Amino acid sequence: MTPQKFCPYCGEENEQEAKYCRDCGRIFPDLESQRPSTESDPTPIKPPQPLGSNSNRNTYIGIAVVIFLLAVVSGAWLLTSSSDADPEPTAVAPATSDDHENNENIKDTATPNQFATSENFVVEQPSALPPTPTIAIGVSSITPTPTSAIGPTKSPTATMSPTPSPTLTPGPEELVFQSNRDGDYEIFIVDLDGQDLRQLTNNSAPDNFPRVSPNGRQIVFQSERDGNIEIYIMDRDGNNQRRLTTEPAKDRLPAWSPDGTQIVFSSNREDPSRSNVFDIYIMDLDGNNLRKIGENTPYESHPSWSVNDLLVFNVTDSGTDYWQIYSANIDGSDRRRLTRSQDDEWSPEWSPDGRYILFHSERDNAANPGIYTMNADGSDARMIYNSSREEWGASWSTDGSQIVFAVDQPDGTADLFIMDANGNNARRFLERGGYPSWAPAPQQ
Repeated sequence: MTPQKFCPYCGEENEQEAKYCRDCGRIFPDLESQRPSTESDPTPIKPPQPLGSNSNRNTYIGIAVVIFLLAVVSGAWLLTSSSDADPEPTAVAPATSDDHENNENIKDTATPNQFATSENFVVEQPSALPPTPTIAIGVSSITPTPTSAIGPTKSPTATMSPTPSPTLTPGPEELVFQSNRDGDYEIFIVDLDGQDLRQLTNNSAPDNFPRVSPNGRQIVFQSERDGNIEIYIMDRDGNNQRRLTTEPAKDRLPAWSPDGTQIVFSSNREDPSRSNVFDIYIMDLDGNNLRKIGENTPYESHPSWSVNDLLVFNVTDSGTDYWQIYSANIDGSDRRRLTRSQDDEWSPEWSPDGRYILFHSERDNAANPGIYTMNADGSDARMIYNSSREEWGASWSTDGSQIVFAVDQPDGTADLFIMDANGNNARRFLERGGYPSWAPAPQQ
């Protein structure tokens, strides 16, 4: 083994013959005294050491440790800074045509914070939630639909709304009338535009003179289905038909009281053997409580009941052979003659407000009767319509603004016409009809 000596300065083991310590480069003390002392001598330079020496290895290890520690500290600092710092605005490319084809997907997935006021840029707001991927959009009017960033989106729970109580929905106004379009007279109903014609009665005997109740729910009419003319009633749709009078006499031309609880009509029941002697009667809606109204004149017919509880009807007085119009209270009192001509005047109908009376008259032309109106007291009678053919069966609309009536036709039938209450704007409404009655919208 080669003899060794140790450096007195660093303790590094050196060869016996070494003049310098291979670790610290210092001159060994026993040689320090032998060096020449000159000012020009340079400072001794540490000779290069082999790479494999222990001294170099320890130095490199120490440097590596320091670098590693610095890297760890720097990484931790960078991570902390990046989590605390606000992100920079992110520019988003304008949408292409392909993007617009997928606008529905944009609606379903974009978060609210991704939509800014700029047309082509969005700014992601800082949030504690994980960032949502930025979606490129351009100018679009689509409103974003928010999407939760935590967990799956749950379907909304359905909320039951209270069901409203059923209520009766009023139907439209219609027109009810008689027609022999099927071979004999039956009762029909039709919309006011002439559509949806329906037949309400169907039997081999004539059904005539329908009148709709004030509430629009029932129809009273006369029929010969049981052998003689009697008063019947049915629902507006034709159901529940039933007979109200059961006399061998002729009970005919019914009309309603304003409140819909009673029916007034004409009958010869006092002496059925006399076909030309009729009186006015009133009964309850079920046919009971029958009472006679008026006097024992030869003929009283076609009654109408006003909202003021007055009756009008046409009368043939003793010793005359023409019709005149009278009024009376519903108990028969205060009987008054309203017309005083020497010509037939008949079929009076009260206006809905009880101020006017609609009627037919020959006073201006016996060969061609016309349609007239007058005040409730019989004053101011005037003709409002007259054509080259005879008009008959005129009645008011429910609001009194129009009048519906029948006009005879050359082929022996009659057509229905409607005009304004002053006689203007007359127009054909429907073929093959008579004695029309305006049906108000059904009420409860």
